[in-house]
Amino acid sequence: FAWDVDLLGGYNSIFLSKSANGGAKSDAEVTTRGLSEAIAQVDPDVILSVGYSPKFHSEAVKIAKKFTRPMIFRAETNDQARTRGPIKRILRDVFLKRFYRNFQALLHVGKRSQEHYHRLGFQTDPRMFSPYCVDPTPFQTGDSFRSTVREDVRKEIGAHPNQIVVMFCGKLSLRKAPGLILEAISRIDSSKKSKFFVLLVGDGELRQKLESDANQFHISLKHVGFKKQHELSRYYHASDLLVLPSIWGETWGLVVNEALHHGLPAVVSSSVGCAEDLIFPGQTGEIFKNGDVRSLAECLDSALKLAGDPEIRNKCRNKVSDFSVEKASNGIAYAIKTVLA
Repeated sequence: FAWDVDLLGGYNSIFLSKSANGGAKSDAEVTTRGLSEAIAQVDPDVILSVGYSPKFHSEAVKIAKKFTRPMIFRAETNDQARTRGPIKRILRDVFLKRFYRNFQALLHVGKRSQEHYHRLGFQTDPRMFSPYCVDPTPFQTGDSFRSTVREDVRKEIGAHPNQIVVMFCGKLSLRKAPGLILEAISRIDSSKKSKFFVLLVGDGELRQKLESDANQFHISLKHVGFKKQHELSRYYHASDLLVLPSIWGETWGLVVNEALHHGLPAVVSSSVGCAEDLIFPGQTGEIFKNGDVRSLAECLDSALKLAGDPEIRNKCRNKVSDFSVEKASNGIAYAIKTVLA
């Protein structure tokens, strides 16, 4: 697919390899071959690392250390995205404590990121808050566009005017657990169950099962497949709630940022990284217990009162406004100035 946002314009870039030219076919296969030469060519003042996994990142830091330049770190760090046994937790903590000592500044992208650093004994500077964010430029987020497309899109997908359209946007995978939405709706009181209409935006291995389960539970469902960024606004505006039920690995959940920019409240699992930052229960959405179908059903029921309320749409947009590209870049800029000083 072609990305809607120009990711390379405005600055020089160096590719160590490209898949089209015989490079790695997955992130796990990417190597650091050629990185030392690339860093020497650039001769940077500061080096920014954006993660420690896959292994490319941790190996890259080892190489970067040899250049004795200040290094700063900004990544989707938290302790809630995965459930680990006691031995794995200890080993992870030992590794990360050593890893973080390589950096002169640690930037936090949200509350859980900051708590993660503090738990491991690293203090953070509030001015180095670099929020995780999306660029809303490719979208049409305002209510004026909403009013022109909402009715047509709902007709297009087959949703009745009085139904609550629950949108899932992402890969239809076990990790993101979209099937929990159908299970939860099936448990809602029969008088309310028919109000729900499920919209799946995205594709993946669970597609056929989800369609089969919807038939079994007698739940209205429409699958529209993968959509590029500029196509998504129509579906956000046609929906009444976004649901992100991921059970593991959702270190942030940028789809929630996108939804809130459109004024769309979100129901998310407690393992979703942005839950504490972006979801204020009863105002911008609801948070349910990870993997708990009953908890999700209760949150969907509670969230009904948020659907279609102009005041709620304003609260959603106000909440996500603090998570902007400008504030993210300001945090990075402050960190750079600090380590250079």
